[in-house]
Amino acid sequence: MLQSSRPLTQKGENMKVDCQFPKITLPNCPTLVARLRAKLAEYEGRNPYTSPECDQDNFFKKEILKRLIEAGQVTQEWCESRFSDLPRDIYHTYYLANALCVINAYCLLDFVSIKDGTGLPSPA
Repeated sequence: MLQSSRPLTQKGENMKVDCQFPKITLPNCPTLVARLRAKLAEYEGRNPYTSPECDQDNFFKKEILKRLIEAGQVTQEWCESRFSDLPRDIYHTYYLANALCVINAYCLLDFVSIKDGTGLPSPA
């Protein structure tokens, strides 16, 4: 399981992430899927970089949400394979776990679990 419970500085200042992650599944609600697509467009528009060194937080959220929309689910095995070439430091662990928790919370409409951020776009 991917877990991080150490508080960090930078973007994650004073935040803890404790994410038990087996699998995230794309919701069956077309309105929610449309909102997730709008969120992916927001992530893609934040910066043009595809390298995690430039913005780990945005990179992981963007990659996970893109996979979720394309494949219908994100598994721990996929994450391990997709991100296996990245250095495994405290920041990698934190931002990956945070991204999984945030995207999962969006899918469950669990906005209580999310601190800060821009949230999920309103339905069109």
